[in-house]
Amino acid sequence: MHDLAIDISLVEGGWNYSKPQVVKQGFVYPTDINNTVINMTDWLPSISEIAPDVWWGFFKPNSTTITQAHTNVVMSLVFNELSANSHITDPTKHFYVVYNDKHYTDVKSFLAALLAAEPGKATLSTYLTKRIAAFFGLYVTKNGKFYEVADPMFVASQLFDKKTGQEAIVPALHSEFVVDVNAAGTFFEIVWYEGDDGIGFFPGQIWLLESWVGNGISPAINGTDAIEAVEFMSLFGDILLQVAYKSHLFDWGYAISGVCDDSCGAIEILTAGFSTEFPNLMVKSIIVPEILERLKWHDKFSAYYYRLMDVVNHFPMDWRQEQDSTVVERALGCIVWPPGEEPFQSVVDARRILSGLAGDQH
Repeated sequence: MHDLAIDISLVEGGWNYSKPQVVKQGFVYPTDINNTVINMTDWLPSISEIAPDVWWGFFKPNSTTITQAHTNVVMSLVFNELSANSHITDPTKHFYVVYNDKHYTDVKSFLAALLAAEPGKATLSTYLTKRIAAFFGLYVTKNGKFYEVADPMFVASQLFDKKTGQEAIVPALHSEFVVDVNAAGTFFEIVWYEGDDGIGFFPGQIWLLESWVGNGISPAINGTDAIEAVEFMSLFGDILLQVAYKSHLFDWGYAISGVCDDSCGAIEILTAGFSTEFPNLMVKSIIVPEILERLKWHDKFSAYYYRLMDVVNHFPMDWRQEQDSTVVERALGCIVWPPGEEPFQSVVDARRILSGLAGDQH
């Protein structure tokens, strides 16, 4: 997949990534959430029959409403507009949000204002979630009922049982950071990652998770610590987007500048000091120049860029089959079910092999 992504970018080049701004300049929070017109059919999942009794797509979860989904969509767009300011050197062209009659042009100051306005009442938390990547959402129907069809992808880890030589085959995951905000009488949930559908913030609570994909959740980061985490997401996401634009990468540079594992792993390192993500596909050489360029600006984000540079420089490169000291623990991070609840025998075997290797390391 990694080599294919590079080949396609060299042959096809990048797409036209430009999108019209759909949230107005001077967006007033929370008033303009309801005032922003969004075609929700472009965002909500759907499912269609591709063969007799065979369906492809995703259901909308029954745990949310169209109104909440609309709020999540609008706020994801707001956060992406604020994030884009980090590469716009002319402040007169910055997108801004209005809250309590004050203007905010970056994620950090906006979130800080929300928490400060209602101390002890407004809340912010972020946490990492991971599950098996379900690319198609396959179902079959029988007697009018839908039944899930597991369609997992697995990854060869290059990690082997020392006695039998059996390789640990781990599931390919989708990872994302969830950001929950409850402020000024409004709740919204957005998620952040680098994916084949874009880079940055996306609406949360959009589709139903199938039962077989599992669900791993990290400890939550709250309050002011969460503000710092979301600021790193904002800046790193825009760096990855600008790399895609400037290098004319196909599909936003997916599998070249990284995938969800790389983007979320970098934020994990910045916030928790370690990564639980595997495998990493980031090609560092295309990302470093963008960070170096921003360091020359000596702006208010410089301290963040220095830390991002350090993380990228030391980031594990699994695509080169360089097995760093964290690879076993990160491969174990691909297993999102409790012991005894794995739905696939390969996952049972992988847990046994990797746990043995981890024990040897300790």
